[in-house]
Amino acid sequence: MSTSALGASEGALEHVTASFRTRIGTYTGAKVSEFQAVQIKIARARPHRLGALPDARVGDRLRSRDQASRTRSP
Repeated sequence: MSTSALGASEGALEHVTASFRTRIGTYTGAKVSEFQAVQIKIARARPHRLGALPDARVGDRLRSRDQASRTRSP
């Protein structure tokens, strides 16, 4: 995963959690952020995001190295 993809996923997670704070469930009238299933899914998403960061850095370094080798003059 590249750092730009990681940044997009972080932004999406922040957007979703912010919208869940204000959304009201249509069936119960409770805030969506108070649903246990939503809290569990967000809790599971955070470690995946943090675990992807080292992979993104390695991928960016490999792409940079490959780009440098392509632009090197013979």
